[in-house]
Amino acid sequence: MKAGPTTLKPLIEGQKQYRVPIFQRPYTWDGDQLKQLWADILAQYELLVEERQGSSWPKRSRHFLGSFVLAPILTGAHGVSPYLVIDGQQRLITLFLALAALRDLESEKDPDARAKYDRLYLKNEYADGMERYKMLPATADRAAFFACMDREPATVTTSKITASFTFLGQSLRAGPPLADGDGRTEFDLKLMRQVIVDRLAVIEITTEAEDNPYAIFASLNGTGVGLTQADLLRNFIFMLLPRMGEDIHAKVWQPMEHLLGSEQNLEGLARVDLQRRGLDVTRDEVYRRHQERLEPLAGREDQVAEQVRELAHQASFYARLVDPGREPDPVVRSSLQRLNRWGAQTTYPLIMHLYGLQDAGQCTIEDLRLTLSYLESFIVRRFLCQVPANQLNRLFIELIRDVDGATPVRDAVRSGLSGARRYWPTDEQVRAAVLSRPFYLMGRADQRRLILERLEETWEHKEAVPLGSAKLSVEHILPQTLTPEWRKQLSELGEDPDGLFAESGHTLGNLTLTGYNPELGNSSFEQKRAIYAESHLELTRAIAKSERWGREEIEKRGAQLADRVVTIWPGPPPGSKGVVFGFDWSRIDAAVRAIPAGYWTSYGDLAALGQTHAQPVGTHLASSRVENAHRVLDNQGRVAAGFHWLDPADGRDVRAVLQGEGLEFRADGSAAPEQHLDGYDLAQLIPYELDPEELVALWQRFKSGPVPEARGGKPWLEDGKSWHLQQLQSESARTRLLGLVSFVTSCADGIGEPDWAQQRYLAWKDDRGHTWARAYPKEAYVWFQLWRSSFTAAQLAEQLGYEYLAPGVAPNTRNDGPSQVRDHPDDGGLSVQLRHMGDLSGARGEVLRAAVGNAYAAVAAPAHAGPNGPVPEPDDGRVWHLGQLKTEAARQLLEGLVDLVESCAAELGGADWGGKAYVGWKDGGGRLRAYVRPHQGWMTLVLRSSHPQPEEVAERLGYVLVPAGSKPDASDDGPGQVGSYRQGAGVYLQFREHAHLTGAKGEALRALVREALSGGAQT
Repeated sequence: MKAGPTTLKPLIEGQKQYRVPIFQRPYTWDGDQLKQLWADILAQYELLVEERQGSSWPKRSRHFLGSFVLAPILTGAHGVSPYLVIDGQQRLITLFLALAALRDLESEKDPDARAKYDRLYLKNEYADGMERYKMLPATADRAAFFACMDREPATVTTSKITASFTFLGQSLRAGPPLADGDGRTEFDLKLMRQVIVDRLAVIEITTEAEDNPYAIFASLNGTGVGLTQADLLRNFIFMLLPRMGEDIHAKVWQPMEHLLGSEQNLEGLARVDLQRRGLDVTRDEVYRRHQERLEPLAGREDQVAEQVRELAHQASFYARLVDPGREPDPVVRSSLQRLNRWGAQTTYPLIMHLYGLQDAGQCTIEDLRLTLSYLESFIVRRFLCQVPANQLNRLFIELIRDVDGATPVRDAVRSGLSGARRYWPTDEQVRAAVLSRPFYLMGRADQRRLILERLEETWEHKEAVPLGSAKLSVEHILPQTLTPEWRKQLSELGEDPDGLFAESGHTLGNLTLTGYNPELGNSSFEQKRAIYAESHLELTRAIAKSERWGREEIEKRGAQLADRVVTIWPGPPPGSKGVVFGFDWSRIDAAVRAIPAGYWTSYGDLAALGQTHAQPVGTHLASSRVENAHRVLDNQGRVAAGFHWLDPADGRDVRAVLQGEGLEFRADGSAAPEQHLDGYDLAQLIPYELDPEELVALWQRFKSGPVPEARGGKPWLEDGKSWHLQQLQSESARTRLLGLVSFVTSCADGIGEPDWAQQRYLAWKDDRGHTWARAYPKEAYVWFQLWRSSFTAAQLAEQLGYEYLAPGVAPNTRNDGPSQVRDHPDDGGLSVQLRHMGDLSGARGEVLRAAVGNAYAAVAAPAHAGPNGPVPEPDDGRVWHLGQLKTEAARQLLEGLVDLVESCAAELGGADWGGKAYVGWKDGGGRLRAYVRPHQGWMTLVLRSSHPQPEEVAERLGYVLVPAGSKPDASDDGPGQVGSYRQGAGVYLQFREHAHLTGAKGEALRALVREALSGGAQT
């Protein structure tokens, strides 16, 4: 490749065209990127204005915008020289839009300006068709881009190009942000044009004919930074299709993307496609695992194209999962809608497999209907019995192997869901759970509503309420706040009011749906009966038939609803074990049965495997008929003193039996250690897989060295030190890295060796596990990063005699470049670029040694240690936190919010300001109950384990509700917002204005905080 510095002007003058390759994603720039580019352009404009006015300031350099990687295309129409834009398309398109906006504004005063701009910068004067345009974006963006270039009304409003063009036009019309006095002046448009074409410096990198543009794109973005898994996968697939790529992209890939509608859905399809093949992959592994699968097909384009066609075929199924309205069968469509609403994406791989079987004629529509009802039942019944859902993803993937088309699909799925350790609750277990479990406190609000709505639908009312659009909420019949009238009534029934609500208040029998929740509130039962009687919901109207409401009525209604539950959601076949209440011994029993003859294990090893203790393991085996229990010895390898055969008539000597099986005993009576099976060995024997995390934990407890294969094929986790050194191709680079490691450990007592088990760096951590320094190995140098130092990067650069880099300035990466020190404004740290071993000795070595010792001492200090490490100036966290906020309004908002929270729950005491990322309140056990995370333009208040749900909080405060899975608006002028904290473990609120803390809003907020914190303290 050839590379050199240039500006935009020589790049776009002449007959040229820059084309976005098919593997690139569409234009994505929006607010933050546009604002930053505009700020950079304004800064250069102001410099030119100063120079023209004869300012005494020295002329400063152009703004470095980045690099453009271009690949020449050998043939072009009408003398146009075409290039593929491998890297830099977002910046280049935006600059063309800026010139077009500038053209439109200038042509209002100078009619000749339009032709001049088009001829010089925007279009190829002598070309026809699409070759007329000097920029050719991705297909989806072309209509919007051409409209901007031709000054025509936008026909495509979904493209971000239209929004960017509007932003740039409005910014140009607004004029400079500062002018003479309080007024504004118009831009000098000619000066602004000079800024864009001549003051933005870029590096032009042009490939040679033998370079592969797809491979270059992959290497430039190999870390995935800024790109989605779909971007990387798209690039890789078309890298394997150099001849067929255009045709496959137009006829297969683009229609598939159009069908799916979003990058998120494309990534979801790619992940589910792997999962239906039996690979349980995380979202971050999608590209890599597809790469491993498709790489062997390199050079066989027909086979790669067939894989793309198969993915597109699967997309027709996946589109029904994410948009059930596409499913033609009404019964299947309803099931998919409920699963979608529940958030049961873990079922997608199995359902995709079922669609494939149906497509192949191995699954009837009735099979599909019944199977989906089993999946829904499995999820809902486990929810009602409070079975953890963290293993469902792997469970449904494993189930695919059982559904092979040989057995009728409905039978295979029902049998698979009923298997060992699948925990599909029986009818009896569901009935017991409905009567005893706190339904209102379980799961998400929409999941609870879905169950209640399904119960309502079983009445099959001829004039049914449209539940999907009705504004209904969950109502406690026996209210959460018991009034004197309620207490009197319950006492007359012989009930303990508080005890009754604690036991039954949140159960399904005491809950219903209503649109009159505010009116009902804590009203007496007589008042509620009158409203219930007028309800259009049979679920609610039936309550009015009761003349009183106490334990008997709650349990009776709970039993009636339980009967409907087991009818709506069918259970496992007769004889199934269902849920294991109490401790689950199946894992330990399976391991004991798997111990081969001639080997032994201990009660402690089994306890580690089952996550319990040795004594209950011994008690369990002594009272249970588990095969091979005699092969379990005490921790010394001796037969336990209390061991006995379950058959009282069995008089065999245990040691003699073990010796007969091949187990050897030493002279002291203990079994041979070489025949011992520890907890990790046992895990390899049992007939089902443990979670990777459990295997790692067992290995770390019982073994030494790298964890074999349990680390998911990540070699830096197996032997990080060797792996890192192998990545460095030169001996001098390895010497520098090892020299730095030795140097750092010598800078202060207690530093120790770094943790090498990272892919991109090695890290030094304190005894609490907080990283305080990192080394990033490069081919010709090492970046050494320090956090929370008491000195600045500029100060250290001056002491070392290095070049100082301000935030945002790219470092010099040439092999012969200077050593540099740079700031990291996001975390307050700094990085030192070490290029020579001599930097670790002599005067520079002493300066660096003092810097390392200073940084380590800061994190080693015990005072004010937060979860992200100690804050700077650890003697006064409050001063430090307030000092991070740049405006007085932000500081007032933080202090006002802290004062409000502290006034709501005095028993929690004052705030702990010692965390770097937040200000927190802790209970007596040291657990965070609430915290405020400060930002420059807003504050985020998190209430953990709060009782009110986000929907209720949003309604009470008049805030915007952030849907689950979505990110809140992060703009400084955004609205007040409420969202779910960690999948329903609480709520978070975002504040922008101090007015939220006063008046009616402040009182509503105060009541909410008081409820949340007082409830949390009781827990």
